[in-house]
Amino acid sequence: MWSKYTWNTNLATVWYNWYFASSVAAGFPVAFKEAPLIIVSPARTNELYGLGVTEVTTTGYKLTAYSPKQGMCNVCADMLIIGKWK
Repeated sequence: MWSKYTWNTNLATVWYNWYFASSVAAGFPVAFKEAPLIIVSPARTNELYGLGVTEVTTTGYKLTAYSPKQGMCNVCADMLIIGKWK
């Protein structure tokens, strides 16, 4: 499955000189049989250095944005989600 996720966020939580924020939970249109593999890449960034997914389950995930700069960021991610529905 292909997916695009866009959100404005404030990268305000600090962790070893990096700032990050996690999105609200995003759901899949249909539940997977097992938690799927998610490959994520930035589609557009403004000072954004990295993206990752956390809390991946059979029904959804959270996206996390990382940057060495604190502040507002417009995140736009492209994702390939690989798994089985049946």
